Amino acid sequence: MSNSCDYCEQKMSNYCDTCDRKFRGKHSEQYHEDGSCTFGKKDRSYELRAELTRQQKNGEFVDVVVEVEGREFPCHRAVLAVTPYFQTMFSSNLAESKAKVITLHDIDSGSFSKILDFVYTGEILIGEDDVQDILQAAHMLQAEDVQECCQKFIVKNLCPSNCVGVMRLADIYGLCSLKKTARSKAVSQFSEVGRCEEFLSLSTQQLLDLLGDKELRVENEDDVVLSVIRWLDHDPESRKTEVSRILPVLCLSRVRVSVLEKLEAHPAIQESPECLAKVTATKEGHFSGSPQLMADTGREEDGRKPSCGISDDLAIIAYSRVRTFRAVISTMDSMEDSSEDFDTIVIRSKSRHYGHGEFHGDNSAQYNEDGSCTFGNKYNSDELRAELTRQRKSGQFVDVVVEVEGREFPCHRAVLAITPYFKTMFSSNLVESKAKVITLHDIDSGSFSKILDFVYMGEILICKDDVQDILQAAHMLQVEEVLRYCKKFIQKNLCPSNCVGVMCLADMYGLCDLKTTARRKALSQFSEFGRSEEFLILSTQQLLDLLRDKELRVENEDDVVLSMIKWLDHEPESRKTEVSRILPVIHLSSVRVSVLKKLEAHPTVQESPECLAKITAAKEEHLKLMGNTGREEDGRKLRCGISDDLAIIVGGWKAVTQQHYSENPTPPMPLQSIICMDPDCNQCYHVTDLPTPIVGCISVASAGRYLYVTGGRAVSLLHLPSKQAFRYDFATDTWTRLPDMPRGRAGHQSAIVDGKLYLVGGDTAETLFNVFSMECYNIEAEAWIKPPEMPAIIPSPNLKVIACGGKLLLIQGLRKKRRLCVHAFDVETQGWTYSSTPNPAIDFNVAIRATAVNNKVHLYVDRCFSCYVAAYTYDVDKETPTIEEEKPKTQEDVYIVHGVCRNLCGKHSAQYHEDGSCTFGKKDRSYELRAELTRQQKNGEFVDVVVEVEGREFPCHRAVLAVTPYFQTMFSSNLAESKAKVITLHDIDSGSFSKILDFVYTGEILIGEDDVQDILQAAHMLQAEDVQECCQKFIVKNLCPSNCVGVMRLADIYGLCSLKKTARSKAVSQFSEVGRCEEFLSLSTQQLLDLLGDKELLDPLADDWLHRTICGGSLKFNTPYKSDI
Repeated sequence: MSNSCDYCEQKMSNYCDTCDRKFRGKHSEQYHEDGSCTFGKKDRSYELRAELTRQQKNGEFVDVVVEVEGREFPCHRAVLAVTPYFQTMFSSNLAESKAKVITLHDIDSGSFSKILDFVYTGEILIGEDDVQDILQAAHMLQAEDVQECCQKFIVKNLCPSNCVGVMRLADIYGLCSLKKTARSKAVSQFSEVGRCEEFLSLSTQQLLDLLGDKELRVENEDDVVLSVIRWLDHDPESRKTEVSRILPVLCLSRVRVSVLEKLEAHPAIQESPECLAKVTATKEGHFSGSPQLMADTGREEDGRKPSCGISDDLAIIAYSRVRTFRAVISTMDSMEDSSEDFDTIVIRSKSRHYGHGEFHGDNSAQYNEDGSCTFGNKYNSDELRAELTRQRKSGQFVDVVVEVEGREFPCHRAVLAITPYFKTMFSSNLVESKAKVITLHDIDSGSFSKILDFVYMGEILICKDDVQDILQAAHMLQVEEVLRYCKKFIQKNLCPSNCVGVMCLADMYGLCDLKTTARRKALSQFSEFGRSEEFLILSTQQLLDLLRDKELRVENEDDVVLSMIKWLDHEPESRKTEVSRILPVIHLSSVRVSVLKKLEAHPTVQESPECLAKITAAKEEHLKLMGNTGREEDGRKLRCGISDDLAIIVGGWKAVTQQHYSENPTPPMPLQSIICMDPDCNQCYHVTDLPTPIVGCISVASAGRYLYVTGGRAVSLLHLPSKQAFRYDFATDTWTRLPDMPRGRAGHQSAIVDGKLYLVGGDTAETLFNVFSMECYNIEAEAWIKPPEMPAIIPSPNLKVIACGGKLLLIQGLRKKRRLCVHAFDVETQGWTYSSTPNPAIDFNVAIRATAVNNKVHLYVDRCFSCYVAAYTYDVDKETPTIEEEKPKTQEDVYIVHGVCRNLCGKHSAQYHEDGSCTFGKKDRSYELRAELTRQQKNGEFVDVVVEVEGREFPCHRAVLAVTPYFQTMFSSNLAESKAKVITLHDIDSGSFSKILDFVYTGEILIGEDDVQDILQAAHMLQAEDVQECCQKFIVKNLCPSNCVGVMRLADIYGLCSLKKTARSKAVSQFSEVGRCEEFLSLSTQQLLDLLGDKELLDPLADDWLHRTICGGSLKFNTPYKSDI
């Protein structure tokens, strides 16, 4: 239904250029060429909604049919119950509550079809032809969201020719805001409205209301009179008696004589002597009031003052030094392109809110003009999922019970059908497809309960004790996401002592990637692995596979032999014949003599002459070497496999502390080492050192077994860019000097594409400043060749060079244009292409990080002052590549190792707990439970306790109040209040309690300077730590020298150490201003001494100020302080 692009579905802004989609609050609007509009809600793209929609379209697992005008619509009762109309119907004792077919009357089937689509998909298509039918149906079905969409569409298409009809429509359905908007349109453009056909159908009272409106605006009063004459002529018989009521509201003194004569001659006026006298008198007044004007000009005056209502929403601007400005006077919703120097701006408005917002994690803080602040939490809700979860918990509208190990789980078939297991079951001809109770065997009930919670809520708690049971259940029920979470949890807890068991588990369920990870863990930490109990249960073939693997890493070969001896001793009878198969894969030449003697003496080796001979020969070779050196060699070459997933760290600078640098301000020493870091085991290995001293600014590129190091700054007085280039071979551990570069480079970047090494940018020996030039080295020919011509590129410090899909990509962020752009060089065609972000992006004043995966480049840019990362994708395989924005990610979602970015979590979250358990879930899955409870509390529905504060009564839910430790302790105790219907609180401000109660229900609280202390006191009493934190934030935001002493005292009262520390820092950093404040005089002697003795006291004038103040007598001491001076 929607033509939205993939880009706007991930957007955070209010407009998408790609598909012309606008976002307003929770709703989106997409207008089409034919004038129709697709409305929708954000964050409605979940699997559950999509699956239920698919089922409804295909008629699967539906349990009711709604019949409208002969058309049948198969539906799910649970989904229909989202609307108040159907919820009331199904919850009542009416026949329809159990009926299989429900017939609706007086409703358009096409409109019902669209509303049904909205209930399932969250989107509705509204056009001019059907908006009234949809509005009527939505009003009947109490679908308020659809009514709101209809209102928006009508307002969008409102014009003078239809505003009268819209007012009538708004009256029918009680849409006050729509009527007000249409009326404003009518009175503001009355001249055009009066010429429309709909105007003629107005009743007398409606016409009087418009003409008497103080906001009425017309070009001249003639239009009003002419419109009234047309209105009288439309129904002359019934309206001729109404002229006496209409005439008093007309400003006849502003009507031209020619129009007055036309009015005077009208039959309705002629039949009313009173009206005729008024019109005639006004006409004669025109002649007598300005005879000279008519005599002098020879024409009638036609420039009468128009009727122009004064709006309450005007802005009065007194200005000086203003060059240009534009203001929308009619609404004043925005002032664009205003010049900067206004002397006075007076806003006359009924209610307006101006301010700026700050967001920190899940919290928001909205600061207002009056200094107050609205704090809250950010939430994204899914009403359908929340409603289905509530129904399952309360057993409402469920149609099947799943029994596992004697436990019963009421469910919705439609929801269970999301899993392939239940979908196949319900779609088949098996008995279970129609059964009311389904019994599952060979599955743990606790695991099923957790998986069921995940299907409904999108979160699952996995622990070490139940991960295997959950994995088994998820495998049986074919719940792929839970399987993936179990694998993540196992990988998180993988260690040398359990990797054999994990490999067996992975084999059992066919989890190849998990087996590969466990195998890598065993190979990379074989020394520890060989000492574990699980190592002893390996089969001969499994042991041989590990020992033969080229990735095997051990500290020394002795560990391999000692582990093998333990393995042989675990089952000596069955394994004694296997030693001849294992011995050939052990590097006996790298084993010490003492260990060889232990192996030689083993019974299994003694029984095999062939094996004994090999070990004896290796031992004698060692002894011969010892005879020459006089000692046993213990530094044998290690087994160290090269992983495909290593991060190679080259060079850098030695880190020094700030204290060390302040004591010895010399530049840090450049490092010459090359280190490999394995992200899988979080271990680092020193590989080698650079072959020549380099001060830094080198560039590194890798291809297969080779590492290419180019340029850098030479160790010389001027640190000029170097021309040197080297290649390192991991397999042979050797360096090779390559031909010198055509010119020296430092701070450049390099990448290898199609057998050629490209160097881009950096400082060159000729220019000594950053330029976008390029060099090219042919690896096969071992020579520098002519580089390709470069396009015109704006220099920028955040250039990123990367190779992907046979192309060389130059990625940069243009700060002035606020765009991300990619220059792509195709090595095969020798051509360049250019792409950039379609919309103005964020400020690229930071480095760009990039990684290439499957011919796609994923780009990450930190958002300034935010915990989020802007993510983009560039697909090199597209015929016309574009840069597409991904959903913003948190820093935790992106794992970065020396420029290498890994997307770990995607749209999933994982929270690991202290006991090793983990809660997995999907982001943006918070529900409308909070909104529903708030509504109930406001309306007094389903509440079970009343809290009385200062005579005010607050109806509440015990379950919600118990969120705070204060009430939780009260309700859990044996006190009388734990069962009381009314609880009275003393020594607390009712206004503050009201605000804290709002926070408990809604997650938002409004704090101002006048009530922050009362709220803090109440929050401290009720142990509402979140509110205390909000109060502290507000106080810190408004902290200044004149109040920091009082804040310190306040912090002492409530034990707020961090707040006291902040206020104290403010006092010592701005002591001169603090000392001039009234609050300073109330300091005790000890408090004053603490401030003056603080080593952080930064004000150089503090001592001089204090001396002059005391000696000059301007500081008034009370008697108790005199002895302390």
